[in-house]
Amino acid sequence: MKCIKISVLFVISVCSSCSRVIRPKNHGFYNATITYEDGTTNQGLAELFYWNTPFVYFKENTNASELKIATSHLKEVAFDTLVFHKHNFVQNATKKEIKIHEDVIWAAQNYASDSIEGYISFFDDGVYTRRRSVTYSARLAFIKIPDNDYIVSICQLDKFGSDPFGVYHKHLRKGMQRYLKDYCPEFIESVDEDDYKTERFYELLDEYTGKCN
Repeated sequence: MKCIKISVLFVISVCSSCSRVIRPKNHGFYNATITYEDGTTNQGLAELFYWNTPFVYFKENTNASELKIATSHLKEVAFDTLVFHKHNFVQNATKKEIKIHEDVIWAAQNYASDSIEGYISFFDDGVYTRRRSVTYSARLAFIKIPDNDYIVSICQLDKFGSDPFGVYHKHLRKGMQRYLKDYCPEFIESVDEDDYKTERFYELLDEYTGKCN
């Protein structure tokens, strides 16, 4: 049984709109290699981007001008610890029907075993009240059964402010149970027995690998 976990080294703090595709701000450029659809590559610095971004901002070096590259021309964006590819996806695993979206998204694999894979991507979310509106960047967790050709959105790993009712944790457990029940019923029982929370997402993948390999 072989498992691979990749640490996420990026920490992002942004202020942006949640209702549209936008460019994240204030997190700088990272070492990256971009690969075009024709197989050619270019090394330099790239900004980390959101899951549905239409553009990647790239510089050949710290003093070079920014290039705005359409993601439709790209096949891969590889940072030091995360390698992003385009994926077909199911947005909400808690719904009864599995519907694959027409659009593709960008996500990076950061967990791998013979029975399940884990992926991560970034999006903008927010908290809105009468007095203030705060937006921030959050990580989205996805899973994939190796034989499938799509990834499934399971839960948001980061939250802003309090979550007194544990909604994020419930989404994690419910999403894993509903999507994986036909693949490994014994795993579903273990999720019920333990109060898994979002910070234990990778423990859940280990649990699935141990029971369902």
